[in-house]
Amino acid sequence: MKYVRHTFSLLVVAASVLLLAACGQKSSCNGITFGASGGSGSGTGSGVNSGGSSCGVGSNNGGGGGSASDFVFYRGSSGANNAIDTAELTATTFQVVPGVAALTGNSTTGTMVVVKKQFLYLPDQNGSGGVMGFSINHTDGGLTPIPGSPFAAPSAVTTIVADPDANGARFLFTVDFTSGDFNAFTINASTGALTLVPTSPLSFPGYQATDLKIDGTGNYLYAIAAGTRQGTLGFLVDQNSGGLTPVSGSPFQYYATGIQINPAGTYMLAVTGANQIDVIPIEQGTGNLLLSSLASFPTVNLVNSLVMHPSGNFVYTFGTRISMEGFQFTGGALTELTGSPYTSLSDLGACQFDQSGTALFGILTPSNQVGVRIINPTTGAVTAGPPDLSVQTGPYFAVTN
Repeated sequence: MKYVRHTFSLLVVAASVLLLAACGQKSSCNGITFGASGGSGSGTGSGVNSGGSSCGVGSNNGGGGGSASDFVFYRGSSGANNAIDTAELTATTFQVVPGVAALTGNSTTGTMVVVKKQFLYLPDQNGSGGVMGFSINHTDGGLTPIPGSPFAAPSAVTTIVADPDANGARFLFTVDFTSGDFNAFTINASTGALTLVPTSPLSFPGYQATDLKIDGTGNYLYAIAAGTRQGTLGFLVDQNSGGLTPVSGSPFQYYATGIQINPAGTYMLAVTGANQIDVIPIEQGTGNLLLSSLASFPTVNLVNSLVMHPSGNFVYTFGTRISMEGFQFTGGALTELTGSPYTSLSDLGACQFDQSGTALFGILTPSNQVGVRIINPTTGAVTAGPPDLSVQTGPYFAVTN
């Protein structure tokens, strides 16, 4: 069967979901310190130690504004819809890096992902319909097309997720909102080139996937359709080929607006628009969601979105025009952090962490500017970073140390 992509429908649902997101800041520096630690590829990551900046962002091989801790890739600020621009975060600034915009050749929407701090991938929705890939220059944040990019896919690509770095970052997974086609690619560790897994696509016609999440072990992949009540899809990932096999009993009759999987792959944390976070055990070896053992933990606000710290120790919830809430996550239980809900903090949406878990980035409402908050990786406390990025962009961006 041939599927026709309905871009307008995708954008409406994506916008509806993203409007649900918000996260926050407060005005003082928390004194986290960082220093250089080994990173993959051409750059150097940030690690927690006794040196560095008192505001929690430290040294790297810097770009246009100084010594960069993080690079943020986003679309559109250079005046061209087909440009992916770079901003850098330093100890004192958050600003656009001049002269390093990458022309993608086609306008793009949909999620972006960074793999091994070396490669950036994003959908090529108005061109081949496949995946564009770029190598990252950690000196200035510049992007260079990977040879062979864009990489063709059997169906359109709207959402992307990568095999976690801790698992070797060997695979890339995509889904198309309209057709419900899931694809898997292998990633060449040296060049970043993508090769389609022969069993792709795996089709679930009409499943309008809005998000993909994979656990830290790389064994389990889950999809939700936040705009509809189509349940939660689960897949086992073949650790040799990257091929996908539906989990027995999938799709599960659980309807989420946002999900996160802890790094150990033992729990799914989910929100549904209610005053609670649901914690669902994952059966090891099968990927089955043990809904009969679901535990709910109350939130002050109605919440539709959440983000988990890379360590798995902290979870933050957010929604439209509500205060962010923070929780410690230990042994499948959530405990509210001191000061939560953060009623004095301003809103962000579409939040995501850098790999070190020391900075949380998001889109300001209603200005559509990019903001950054510094996270204490020991306590989970949230403080303000440098001034927000003075450009407007959409909700899709990616971050690397």
